[in-house]
Amino acid sequence: MTFLIGGANSATGSYNIDNSCRFNASYFTRTPDGDGNLRTFTFSWWCKVSSVNSERTTIYSAAPEDTGNDGSYIWIDDQLTIREYDGATNKIDIVTSRILRDPSAWYHIVYAVDTTQSTASNRIKIYINGEQPSLGTATYPDQNYDYNHTNKAQLQRIGRNNNSYNYPFNGYIAEFHFIDGSQKSASDFGEYDTDSGIWKPKQLGGSYGTNGYKLEFKQTGTSADASGKGADTSGNGHHWDDHNTTVTS
Repeated sequence: MTFLIGGANSATGSYNIDNSCRFNASYFTRTPDGDGNLRTFTFSWWCKVSSVNSERTTIYSAAPEDTGNDGSYIWIDDQLTIREYDGATNKIDIVTSRILRDPSAWYHIVYAVDTTQSTASNRIKIYINGEQPSLGTATYPDQNYDYNHTNKAQLQRIGRNNNSYNYPFNGYIAEFHFIDGSQKSASDFGEYDTDSGIWKPKQLGGSYGTNGYKLEFKQTGTSADASGKGADTSGNGHHWDDHNTTVTS
């Protein structure tokens, strides 16, 4: 797979991502066996949006089914939005100013958390294609805040919301990482091509932590095992259940 940044330019290098997963009213689910680190973790993924009409499309959610706003959410509705609710109380609200509506562009997004940091803006760091974008909204968690849903032993989803409204992701996702216990930087997952200056992927080093996983979408099976589309290739064996997704190369 060649990643297109800005809809026009491609970058090649020694590390390539060969597969992606097509989401269109389809998703993955998994419930961890136990809670991981509720204060420090990192998400990283590449995505390409197919819907450009400002509708909410969910990358990730964690919450019981049909609980209203209670839960953890990552979605795109032109901008990237991060939300964390404790019941009906909105505890975290991060919205980037950058518009993500180019259907020909691959975006690399990192969402890195460490609520033990003394400086509020260091507790959540967002990167898009290697840079920290300006934020239109920035409500950071309290110091030492424990997430109520992310990385807990409750249902997690990639590609849809937790309730009947669904808000499914419409587009492609490639190389979805979750690192339990570390706040990573964009440079852990990508680098600028020396010839073109385009942001491109690189191999992540180090441990994924207890609940961490890496989804490369290399397989075609539908079961939550090493042969399934939601196979975890981090070595942790945290495989995901597939709900009608399509793997592409």
